[in-house]
Amino acid sequence: MKKSVHNILTCLVIIITITSVPCLSDNYWQQFVHYKIHAKLDTLTNSIDGIENLIYTNNSPDTLSELYFHLYPNAFQPGSIMAKEVEAASFKLIRTEEDLGWMSIDSLFIIKRAIISQHIKCETHVDDTILKIKIDPPLLPAEELSIWIKFRTKIHKGNPLIDKGGYRGNHYEISQWYPKICVYDQNGWNAMPYHWLGEFYGEFGAFDVTLDVPGSYIVGATGQVVSGDPGWDTARADSSQNIHLQQAGTTQDTVRRIVTFHAENVHDFMWVASPNFFYQSGIYKNIPIHILYQKNSHEKWHNNALNDAKLTLAWLEELVGEYPYPVLSICQGIIKGGMEYPTLVILGEFDTILLQHEIAHAYFYGALANNEQTEGWLDEGITTYQNELFINKYFPNYNNQAIEPSLSIPNLARQFKPIKLNDLLLNSLYYYFYSGFDKPLNTSCYELKNLYLYTYNVYYKPSKFFAMLDNLVGHETFIQILHDYYEQCKFTHVNSKKFQEICEQVAKTDLDWFFNQWIHATNRIDYACSGYNSRQQQDGTWETDVAVTRLGNGILPVEIEAITSAGDSSRIRWDGTAKHTVISLQTNSKVNEVYLDPDDLILDQNRLNNGSPRIKLFYYPEFPSMHYLPRDAYSLFLWHQVWYNDIDGLGLGVNVFGGYLNRYYVTRNSIWYGIKSQKLHYKLGLSSPWESIDHNLWRHFSILNIEGRREIDANLS
Repeated sequence: MKKSVHNILTCLVIIITITSVPCLSDNYWQQFVHYKIHAKLDTLTNSIDGIENLIYTNNSPDTLSELYFHLYPNAFQPGSIMAKEVEAASFKLIRTEEDLGWMSIDSLFIIKRAIISQHIKCETHVDDTILKIKIDPPLLPAEELSIWIKFRTKIHKGNPLIDKGGYRGNHYEISQWYPKICVYDQNGWNAMPYHWLGEFYGEFGAFDVTLDVPGSYIVGATGQVVSGDPGWDTARADSSQNIHLQQAGTTQDTVRRIVTFHAENVHDFMWVASPNFFYQSGIYKNIPIHILYQKNSHEKWHNNALNDAKLTLAWLEELVGEYPYPVLSICQGIIKGGMEYPTLVILGEFDTILLQHEIAHAYFYGALANNEQTEGWLDEGITTYQNELFINKYFPNYNNQAIEPSLSIPNLARQFKPIKLNDLLLNSLYYYFYSGFDKPLNTSCYELKNLYLYTYNVYYKPSKFFAMLDNLVGHETFIQILHDYYEQCKFTHVNSKKFQEICEQVAKTDLDWFFNQWIHATNRIDYACSGYNSRQQQDGTWETDVAVTRLGNGILPVEIEAITSAGDSSRIRWDGTAKHTVISLQTNSKVNEVYLDPDDLILDQNRLNNGSPRIKLFYYPEFPSMHYLPRDAYSLFLWHQVWYNDIDGLGLGVNVFGGYLNRYYVTRNSIWYGIKSQKLHYKLGLSSPWESIDHNLWRHFSILNIEGRREIDANLS
């Protein structure tokens, strides 16, 4: 009877999932999977013995003669694709035997589920982290397969280069650990091997997973507990009971803990286990919150994680919609940083901003599941931008932290106006633009090659893409876009095309021009104010004509602000399309200053030409200029020279370094006098920014380098 009821419920889950999937077009479809897994953890060998039964439903219009599975643990082998990519970046994936990981398939058989079950002939082949299975007869549309796999997984030691699980001591963070069927979608099989950079793409479905661990271990996992005891009551942080501590690798508990978790509308299953966990619970509305952290982290985690989780859920509910899952688990992992999984997030160390970011992934990656290998920017970009909005609302001083000069000289350092964290981050993004390695957002993650490029192209640059979209359509419209994107596409596979369709639907305008220049190109935004002219009208008001030039190949609407002698300001928005234009503003007083993009919203890469050039002079060595780079002024650094050689004797002089963001109008000059030789030495150097300059500063210079010496009358010295 239990089996019959369970089969009926399984069919209902499949039917409900298939018929309730929202979509943007009538021909949208997605496959359905139901995993049933029994996994036993062996802490002596750091391995998992598992049996997996996968029900796979072909909702596509295609006949499938092949199946593909991810065997992710095989990446932790010498010579794997991941190992080669890590080594190419001058790191080493496999350093000791403990770093090894693998997955073996001990047995596999497949049955076609129908009125009369039919055995399927299988031919298997493993290539790196991909298992290919040829099946005969093929799987027709609307048919189902029951796939049985007995497997063994060797867990690798946690590696900070990977940030995705493993073990450390007796603390286990188990991710990407079971044979996971690849996604078959409108593009066919997404059988991409496990790369060093980039994350995952999974098929939506249901999971029933039974975990068998040593009796002293406390367990957390994707989904909800449906049977057994995860050990939370004995590990409560406010309980007087003591947790039995066991040293991993020395003994196996004679008593085992067996617990089953169930999850629906998810595309992955992750779990943690440790004998050293403390547990805390709470609830937000009807959503239970489970928190597991290491005992030695009690001071940072206790209450803080719970309170911040509630704050985050309230924020996301207002920003996007109701939390998509019936449970939220927050667990401490073995790595620094964080990682997201459906219903569960991992934090290496507690941090409010990081926690908020990872919980937001329940929407963008969890419920809205893009391919994180080919379009990792889509979920990370939205999540990072909403993280900025969250910070601005609840922690407004977070981004106002003063960044000190990289070389601090007492007393002299006080002449600097502290640069804010946001400005420093923007400057660093511009270095990425200038580097020559800037890529379109649609670049696959593994093609970015190193962490520097991956971080900027997947996280920070796309977060600014969404900030510019917010500014372009207006904040209320942007929030409506997030709501509609979530409600229309929840629990489906999404991509940038679907997101753009939602944006255009809500904003009621074509946005091809905006999406294309960021997703498929690397355009540069640079608008320059070429000058302005004010004249008084007969009624006493003033009309000001502002000449604006578009120097970059990127196009965005740009705000033009005029500040009057009375201290008032007036703004007008220009569409930014023409190469040259004149914009007229009406004010009550004479305009004293004009500035383009006053709120620094459009990634204008040369703000020095956005208005009247400003110069800041510092008595400081050049080195700090690499760190302290004000975004609103040209910086001149003066520093004395004192040295000696046999020809000139004692030399006295001064260095002058100038530049804007260490990129535009860079000049390096020095002049010194040799007392013994009575000769003046000098070196002048000036270089222009890339592309032409047709305004204001050093109009006629391209590259100038002059070196010389001149004899000076001793009396003049």
